[in-house]
Amino acid sequence: MEGPLDVHPSLDGYRFMYAIGRGGFGLVKLAWHLASGKYVAVKILLQDGSPSSSLSAQGEVVILRSLWHDNIMRLLEKRHTETHLFLVMELAARGSLYHYVQEQDGLAEDEARALFGQALAAVSYCHGQRVAHWDLKLDNLLLDEHMNIKLADFRLSLRLEQGTLVRDACGTPEYCAPEVFLGEAYDALKADVWSLGVVLFAMLEATLPFGGKDSEELQDRVLCGTYVVPRGISPALQELLAWLLTIDASGRPSAEDARTHSWFSPGREAAQEHEEGAVTLLQPLGIPRDLEAREYLVGLGLLPGTGTEGTPGPQSQDSMSLPKSSQNSKCPPP
Repeated sequence: MEGPLDVHPSLDGYRFMYAIGRGGFGLVKLAWHLASGKYVAVKILLQDGSPSSSLSAQGEVVILRSLWHDNIMRLLEKRHTETHLFLVMELAARGSLYHYVQEQDGLAEDEARALFGQALAAVSYCHGQRVAHWDLKLDNLLLDEHMNIKLADFRLSLRLEQGTLVRDACGTPEYCAPEVFLGEAYDALKADVWSLGVVLFAMLEATLPFGGKDSEELQDRVLCGTYVVPRGISPALQELLAWLLTIDASGRPSAEDARTHSWFSPGREAAQEHEEGAVTLLQPLGIPRDLEAREYLVGLGLLPGTGTEGTPGPQSQDSMSLPKSSQNSKCPPP
């Protein structure tokens, strides 16, 4: 169904093809860049003169121009007319992660690790630049032709000074952190981390961890923070999910801290378990000739052949526990 954005001026140097994305934000069309012979995505926005739409568009442009990361969608060019704004972006040829996850009916843990690691790297970079995305979800994570993540849609994003808190309820409700619903000042960067936890869950299950028949029920479930752990996932992944989806934002990791979790280094975790459980063989002591020395070793239980020396062997180990930050849930598990 066509809307007012489908009828727009032509763009010098580009040949428009067809719409590849549509929403309340505007329209995205596939276009052919005549000079380079490459396809690009052009985001088309109406310039209706309202302050809100103008500020949102300009804010997105300023933020995109300040970010340069392999896993963030790049703004190639900005053009505008009296009625329309055109943002020429690199093309994510494989579409959104949302559609890919739906097609696969959820991803295997190894594939989820690779893709989520890229998404986490992009968000960590943004947070290092003091930029909160504020609308992290599967739909805004795109895939290029090589199946690499491209973080997109910065229309709601904002740059914050160190220590700045916000109060606005922003983003997609199913992905919003508990503190967003409380109407109190909160850290937008930590709210992004919660959204990443929802993204990770959705990648595995092709469904969202929190839902409800209406907004009130959804809010109650998010505030409670309970969810059904995806079946068959590793303990390390369960631990990471619980860490990201910590109710108390102060106990939630930063995006950079989350990147150091053992789930991203399965080989390292296995090696540590092997080292801790390995048997250490001790070279037996020789029997000294001196009588006093022999008596001394017997008293310590260290003289070979007396039946009192220690026997080497594996020691019992405590199981890996969740980080303290993931144990703050005030609601019983499902």
